[in-house]
Parts: sequence; C-alpha cells; structure tokens
Amino acid sequence: MPHRLPEQFSSKIVPVTESGCWLWTAGVSEKGYARVYWQGTPRYAHRVIYTLLRGAIPPKLTLDHVCRVRSCVNPEHLEVV
Repeated sequence: MPHRLPEQFSSKIVPVTESGCWLWTAGVSEKGYARVYWQGTPRYAHRVIYTLLRGAIPPKLTLDHVCRVRSCVNPEHLEVV
C-alpha cells in the first residue's frame, strides 16, 4: 500500500483500482520509467519502492513490470528476473 511509504513517494502515487497499478505522477525517464532522488542519488522509483516494501533486489537481476506499465511502482506488479 502506498501509505506505508515515505511521504516523498506516497504523495506522488495514484492507485488505479481497475488495474491495480500505482501510477507515478512525478518525473519519468525518456523511456517512461518513474524517477526519484533517493539518498542524494537519482534512481528508478520502482526499484526504490520495491526495496523498501519487499527487500533487496539480488545483484545482477532486474525488475520486470508484469503489468507492462513503465510508470507503475506497485511492487506486486514487479517480478525479479
């Protein structure tokens, strides 16, 4: 749930009931991925949020948006691959 996140994230997320996506309303990359500054470094928001709510992403692996919505940051829609 977005409410379990720090305000700097939760205030930028709009949950979509129909799809379950959490759409990022702030900055996105040129390819449509959510971007955020976290601990002084620009990062992909979906990776930061996944780490905060689910745990570390194993080295050399990435996250796949199973919903196919690049601006979605819902960790339930992300699969480690």
